[in-house]
Amino acid sequence: MNRAEAEDFLYREARMLDEGRLADWYALTTDDIEYWVPINRDDADPRQHVSIVYDDGPRLRARIWRSAESGFNHSQDPQSETVRIVSNVEVEPAAATGEVTVHCALLLCEYRPGSARRDAVPRTFAARCRYRLRPAGGDWKIAYKKVSLLAMDGALPAMTFVL
Repeated sequence: MNRAEAEDFLYREARMLDEGRLADWYALTTDDIEYWVPINRDDADPRQHVSIVYDDGPRLRARIWRSAESGFNHSQDPQSETVRIVSNVEVEPAAATGEVTVHCALLLCEYRPGSARRDAVPRTFAARCRYRLRPAGGDWKIAYKKVSLLAMDGALPAMTFVL
């Protein structure tokens, strides 16, 4: 995978998430996916320390069901409008044969439509992302996604959407 292919993949992923197509996005993942949003900069083992999110495949699927399919996600009624801007894409070979590691910067803008709250203004989340992509069935799949929020150790609002 070269940088242009990685950019195309990340742009497609961002569009799926912005359009709320979480089932389509989940189809981009491997069965052994690790999805991690750390809460500290120490890169502490997420199996031993608290994280904002640390999901494997079944937990990620359950998160998607709760947020998009169950009808019980009142914090997303109406659903947030989001725009993801992906930049600074870099590709390097990963340790596993055939895999690649992709790094990028992410700027996510979120707006809650229909809100009468005084704080109903677009919110912005900046992050650095690291992916491990694996070839599967003629396409690339996400085997690992880490979203390191710039404000990971600060006060964060409820983020009831997939980063």
